[in-house]
Amino acid sequence: GGGGAAAAEACSDLARLYSNLSAALLKAADFVVDEEVDVATTAMPVPAGTAGLPDVPQAEATLGAAPPAPPAEYGSEVAAAELMLEALQAAEYCVKLDPAWPKSYYRRGHALMGLGRLNEAKAAFEAGTDLNPDGVDALMHAALAEVAERIVIAEIAEEERRQRSAPDMRDFQVLIDWLLRGGAMFPELYIKRYSSTYRGVHARQPIRVNTQIMKIPLRFLITVEMGKNSPIGRKMERANVDLTAMKHCFLSVYCLWDMKQNLDSFFKPYYNILPETYEVMPIFWDEDDLALLDGSYMRTQIQERQRNIQNDYEEILRAAPEFADIATLDEFKWARMMVASRNFGITINEKKTDALVPYADMLNHLRPRETKWQFDDNQNSFIITSLQDLAVGTEVFDSYGKKCNSRFLLNYGFTVEDNRDPGGHNHNEVRLFVEIDPRDPLYSQKLELNDGDVGFTGRISMQHTDSNSKETWSHLRFVCAQGVEVMQLPDLTNYDYDLSDDPIDPISCDTELRVLRMLKSLCVECLTEYPTTLEEDITILASDRYAQFSNERNAVVLRRGEKEVLHYLIRLANEAMPLLTKEWRDVKRVINNTYAKMNDGISRYINLVVADLVRGRSAA
Repeated sequence: GGGGAAAAEACSDLARLYSNLSAALLKAADFVVDEEVDVATTAMPVPAGTAGLPDVPQAEATLGAAPPAPPAEYGSEVAAAELMLEALQAAEYCVKLDPAWPKSYYRRGHALMGLGRLNEAKAAFEAGTDLNPDGVDALMHAALAEVAERIVIAEIAEEERRQRSAPDMRDFQVLIDWLLRGGAMFPELYIKRYSSTYRGVHARQPIRVNTQIMKIPLRFLITVEMGKNSPIGRKMERANVDLTAMKHCFLSVYCLWDMKQNLDSFFKPYYNILPETYEVMPIFWDEDDLALLDGSYMRTQIQERQRNIQNDYEEILRAAPEFADIATLDEFKWARMMVASRNFGITINEKKTDALVPYADMLNHLRPRETKWQFDDNQNSFIITSLQDLAVGTEVFDSYGKKCNSRFLLNYGFTVEDNRDPGGHNHNEVRLFVEIDPRDPLYSQKLELNDGDVGFTGRISMQHTDSNSKETWSHLRFVCAQGVEVMQLPDLTNYDYDLSDDPIDPISCDTELRVLRMLKSLCVECLTEYPTTLEEDITILASDRYAQFSNERNAVVLRRGEKEVLHYLIRLANEAMPLLTKEWRDVKRVINNTYAKMNDGISRYINLVVADLVRGRSAA
């Protein structure tokens, strides 16, 4: 009616008011003028009738980065803000004339956004959307998305301001300043504090795919070569030390030596942000936490890690006795686990090495990966690049690789609650000891082929084609082979022979039946070693008994994952064994009815192993 006509006239006045803002100011305020408005070229005063409107508050300073300065003809940012206030008054006048016209709210939202009053702008855009939910144009949707993004950016800026004054974040600010002064670049990123001990890296602004989001120059990297060139490292090299983790030891030695001998070390800002303790690492757990791992091979792995670190420490002391004055065994353990959880394997000028990379080692783990890293020789820097679009405010992750939870827990101090890829590939494994039966008539021959060892300890997952699984399936076939089949077995006294690269293929239906019976028996035996059942662990994790990321919860997640693998292998054996005794036509019918899609590990094993064996027997 008449109100709509008056509102249209007011909108025209508003358009003429907008025309006074130069292109630069329009960009700075992010005003959007849609094509439907007939923009005039002469200035108009604020439309009559605005005297009855409520006073417009003064512009609020934005919490994000300041916009570009307005052009000189407006004199100052104050003058620009005054023009934006006039635009807001005109928009409010439109709303007063016809509260049901969506475009009035669109104009109000842009004026408020230009003034930095982001939450009010969002409310204005939402009000306009509510008035015309079915016919809202793309401009309104785009404006809502833009203001929502600006609100997040403003909140991040305020969060960073608060964090800079937090006592436990001051060292991180020193680290950032140190890196930036030396040419490092990560403008889209910031460190977010979750707790006094837990942090992550987040996007300060939207990140597009294939964006280089981090650059850390070589001078900030601590490399294996620096460890070798240290006074202790040179003695280790001359003594030809025999270490279980050579690269990690050289990195550990350098850091400990540099921390103790150089109080004003170049790397002091980095050392100061390293955790004082690694209580999340299983080698530092107390007995109560370790007891939660009863039944798991992880307890043996922890003992092996403890023993290996102690042996490495003693071997270093053999080469350089003065290292005892630099670091105790406990300090060396700390350094080894610090290196294990933070180092990157990189290639610098065609030479492979390991390195500690400040700031880059702050990214937490997630699969599938959304970033990639490398050392770029042209930039002489370690760089990280995005592999997908990343929204403002979201955490930015690195991928630590496809690993079993036992490796994540032992080396990093965490577990992945659902350690599967989107396609369902489960990366968890269990350890099995496959022993040659002393009652086997071919025991002596097998013992000789296995270099005198009575058995094998191997890792196995839900995928029989995984590298570690292929080795364990090969062990099972080696042990279960009978008669002339033994003549086909490889000579494992040849240490260059790798069963994961050149596995023992399925031999016959009868041998594979023995393999599956042994596999099932081993899995059932393993399950009896745990004090809890799989169902009990699932119930525990569904409750709030243990806090997120706590040692207790990590222990339960680990053992639940192992039990899932064991139950899966038992089910595989139960489903596959009957098929190995049937004729091919019957097996073919079962496969077509039940396993044709090959969408899980059992289906793939039956199609790739059982079917070939039964078909081959029938053909013979």
